[in-house]
Formats: sequence, structure tokens, C-alpha cells
Amino acid sequence: MAGSSGFSEAQRERLRDALAAAEQATGVRFLLRVGDLEERPRAQAERLLAWSLDRPAGDPAVLLAVSPAQRQAVIVTSRGARPLIPDRSCAVALTALKASAGIGDLTGGLLQAVALLGDAARAGRARQKPRRQLAPGRN
Repeated sequence: MAGSSGFSEAQRERLRDALAAAEQATGVRFLLRVGDLEERPRAQAERLLAWSLDRPAGDPAVLLAVSPAQRQAVIVTSRGARPLIPDRSCAVALTALKASAGIGDLTGGLLQAVALLGDAARAGRARQKPRRQLAPGRN
């Protein structure tokens, strides 16, 4: 969790636990970056995500980049995570994050966003499981 200053130790622990639980449940790497963002936050977030992965093209990963001081947040997914976490799920998670942060609960918003993205990734994994086909003539 890069740039996590401003959080209490208990908040950092809750965030680390949420990220680890989401990763374990989904196989998607969850990353969090809190701190100032450049003029083009999405481009910066995509660079941060690519830099953090060993194989950016195939590893399923999602990055939440948040700048409380600038009131900006962006969620980006790696190519490997896009089939699991659709853009609509990222938009919902971002809306929840911004709503909580807007009332002064950044930690709660981040936890909620991670939970929503984790739920989306679990649903995406379930969609990917191959269905067992019956042999011809057997129903």
C-alpha cells in the first residue's frame, strides 16, 4: 500500500487485510496507491500498475489510486483482470469510494471499493469456469 501516510496503524491494518482477503479469494492482485496524482491520473495509474506487475499483460490486477488532497481517484485494471472486473464494476466501486470520502470516511470508502471489486472478480471467475458437458445422447 504505497503512500499510506495519513492513516492510523489500525486503518492501515484494515486496508492490508482487505486487500489480502480480496487477493486470496479472487486470484487478482489488489493494489492501493494513496497520494498526489499527476495531471493525467489515469495515465499515471496505468504506469504504476504496469510497473508493479512482473508480467503486466497477463497478471490479473487492479489498482486504486487516490489523491485525497486533489479529490481525485481512479481505478485501473490489467489486461488479465478486465474479463473478471468489467468497467461498470469499477465505476460502481469508484462511486462508493468517492461518496464515503466525500463525507470524511476515506478508509471506509476504500474498504467498500475493495469489497465491490472483489465481488466483481469472484463473479467474473464464476463466469469463466467451464461448464461440464454431457456426452452425446446423454441428458
